[in-house]
Amino acid sequence: MPLLVSLLTIGRLFSKSLRLAWVDPELRGLILLTLSDITLGAWFYRSRFEPGIDNWTDGFYFAVATLSTVGYGDFAPTTPLSKWFTIFFILSGLGILGAFIAVIGEHVRQQSAENAQQRRAKRNQ
Repeated sequence: MPLLVSLLTIGRLFSKSLRLAWVDPELRGLILLTLSDITLGAWFYRSRFEPGIDNWTDGFYFAVATLSTVGYGDFAPTTPLSKWFTIFFILSGLGILGAFIAVIGEHVRQQSAENAQQRRAKRNQ
């Protein structure tokens, strides 16, 4: 049960951070760039990848697994085109995804600090 509460708290902080980040045009651009990059990868892996990936869910899954460098090994590029795309996708996407995670992480940290400060202020009243 404590794990579920922790995950819900993190999810709430993450979604609040996304909403706050969306207001800033630069951060909104970074969010859209991240989503565009993952969508491009999912499209390529779904339509051009050999062996074929049959659905969008697997395409998005493989794109995120590739960018996060997890690489479970359930899919692997076999043709020169898919290997070159994957190399480009990893090199370009890691920077984009890293920046996205850093920005959202900073927003989560700020929200957490503000919440802690508000709790301390309430206790001191």
